[in-house]
Amino acid sequence: MDPRVKISLVLICILPVSGEAPWSARIAEIKHKAAINLEAEHKVAQLNEELQSLVRQIRMRVCSSISFCA
Repeated sequence: MDPRVKISLVLICILPVSGEAPWSARIAEIKHKAAINLEAEHKVAQLNEELQSLVRQIRMRVCSSISFCA
C-alpha cells in the first residue's frame, strides 16, 4: 500500500468531530411531540368525560318529563 494513503487515513481518524450528533436533535423533537400528544390525550379524556356527563343529564331530564324511560 502506498505510504501516503496510510498517512492520510491516520490523519482522518484523529480529526475531532464538532457539532451536535444528528440523533440528539431528533430525540428532542420526539420528546416534544410526545409531550404534546400526552396533553392532547388528557384533553380528549376530559372532553369524553364531560360529554358522558352531559348525556346523562339530558337522559335524566327527558326521563323526568316522561313517565317512562327505555
